[in-house]
Amino acid sequence: MQMIRSIARISSSCPKQKLIVALVTAFAIVVLLSRRVPTAFPFYQCLSMNSRTDWSAIDVNTMTAKQIMDYFRWNNASSCRLAQYFGGVTFLFGIDGQKAVCMDPEIMPLAGKCIVYSFGINNDWSFEEMIDRYGCDVYAFDPSLNMTTRQRNDSNIRYFHLGLGDHEEQFDDGWHVQTLSTIYDKLLTEKQHASDRFIDYLKIDIEEDEWTVLIDILDSGMLEKVRQMAVEVHLPLEGNITDYQRLVGLLRSMEEQHGMVRFDSKINAYSEGSIRHLFGMGYAAHEIAWYNHKLRRGLHYYNE
Repeated sequence: MQMIRSIARISSSCPKQKLIVALVTAFAIVVLLSRRVPTAFPFYQCLSMNSRTDWSAIDVNTMTAKQIMDYFRWNNASSCRLAQYFGGVTFLFGIDGQKAVCMDPEIMPLAGKCIVYSFGINNDWSFEEMIDRYGCDVYAFDPSLNMTTRQRNDSNIRYFHLGLGDHEEQFDDGWHVQTLSTIYDKLLTEKQHASDRFIDYLKIDIEEDEWTVLIDILDSGMLEKVRQMAVEVHLPLEGNITDYQRLVGLLRSMEEQHGMVRFDSKINAYSEGSIRHLFGMGYAAHEIAWYNHKLRRGLHYYNE
């Protein structure tokens, strides 16, 4: 109604040709609103975020481009009653670096008793600093930083000049990567934490190497030691539909066979690009978070 009043005011003060332009514009707006498509966002941003689709009932090998994008954007938010974001830095188009943490009592990190492994810092310590203040011991890894292995001042953050990979390798540029199981065993040997400790939160933000790392984590059995996990997943810009189906299959195997329950998914606002074979222009990176259903605590969780 307010828009109609505005058009009426225009009609009383504008020449006839301007009135025609105004009426055409109003008609276009009405059409867009009737279709519930936000005028400021491309269509692929308007897909359902909290779909009730039973993904386990859909054959991954027959998934269409739309189904694939729906799957990556599916947040399954109802699986966690209280999800909170830790960290994040505000840029021009939004916030980057924030990680969803499920704070339901039976799965939340227990302050003063929790362990966090964080892979990929890129000089943004906002997540690590916030979860350190919350009360977790934080082990941060990034071979790209110009820092030596050390404990950060006035914090429980220990930094390691080391990266995460699907096998151990020393590169010519000085980068050194190891598997999650090797790093975990190394910290046990060095008595950094007790042998019976779970990784309460595992953050992986390693710029497209996450896919091979996830396979190794599954094959090594390390996923059984992870209570919550957040991964920035990247879709190959030049991949074909079979490539994307294979990536969906990997995540679905975590969810359907290994007890990982998704509770958050957000697009990375800085990853827009041409994703050929899907929607053309779209977002190639998604921040997805899961908790391990097998590691939910019982009624006496505070005595863990």
